[in-house]
Amino acid sequence: TLIVEYGDGKVMEIPINGESIGVEDMPYCEGFQDHGNWTYATPAGWSSNGAPYTEGWSANSGGRAVALRWSDESILNMPPVKVTGTMPVLQFYEGSLQFSDPADDTGVRQVHISTDNLNWTVISDPEVTSIPETYFVANPFAKRIVDLSDYIGETVYLRFYYIEPSGSDNYWFIDDVC
Repeated sequence: TLIVEYGDGKVMEIPINGESIGVEDMPYCEGFQDHGNWTYATPAGWSSNGAPYTEGWSANSGGRAVALRWSDESILNMPPVKVTGTMPVLQFYEGSLQFSDPADDTGVRQVHISTDNLNWTVISDPEVTSIPETYFVANPFAKRIVDLSDYIGETVYLRFYYIEPSGSDNYWFIDDVC
């Protein structure tokens, strides 16, 4: 899909491969509440590689979050967003389900950004130990804020990326993305 920006905040989509993508204005928020438990359905405009799913085990609010699985490379893509405002941020809440000792967890949990949906830059790469266990221990989800001010005026693609090379049986929960 070719996304053409024209005028003040106006976007036109031109399908290239028979698909069209809507561009969301900021703030764009998703709480993952409109999907059943253990379904691979993603919210409208979101996409994934099939590994993330909504679940009801652990959530920041509303009873559901999206879970990115340990066993595969999990990628959850947001719809493209037009970055506006004077101090734009991506805010989300994260938690984890740790079946293994967090000290043994070698997983990568990152947020990536792209202006072309092809070349990705890491904009958030927290230490695994800073992500609270929210299933076995009822810890609150951690609030994460990622600065997007370098992208003001641009349409960006954001994605959550998780891979666990050690094979630990862990999950990364994402909720209340805004």
